[in-house]
Amino acid sequence: MRIQDSLQTLLNSVDGLESITIIDPYCSIVTTIGNSNKAQFGAIQGYKSICDQVKKFQIGQLKSLSLIYGNKTVVFLKIDILSFIMVADSKVSGQYLVELRDKLTPIMEECLRASNMLRDL
Repeated sequence: MRIQDSLQTLLNSVDGLESITIIDPYCSIVTTIGNSNKAQFGAIQGYKSICDQVKKFQIGQLKSLSLIYGNKTVVFLKIDILSFIMVADSKVSGQYLVELRDKLTPIMEECLRASNMLRDL
C-alpha cells in the first residue's frame, strides 16, 4: 500500500474533505495530503494542549475529537500511536469523519511498517 495514494483516495471519496494530516506522538507531521491551511496548523497545537490536559486529569485516553474551527469541521482520531487530523468544510459531519477510522487503520499500519523499515536501516 502506498500511504500517499491511500490518503488521496480517501480524500477524494469524501465530498468536502480538504486535508488529512498524520502526526506522531510528539505532534510532528508524518505526512499530509490536501490543502494545508491555517486551521490545520492551529489544530495541531490545540490538539497537543488537549492531550496534555487529558493526561493531567487522568480521565482516560483521547480517542477522537470533533469540533468546528472557523468555518471548518476538524476531527482528530488517535489510532495506535499516530493521530489523524481531518479538516473539512463545516457542512461535513464530524461523526461521519470519525467513522472513517476503519479506513484509516490500514494506513496507520503501513506508516508503522515504514517506520520500522527505516529504523532497521
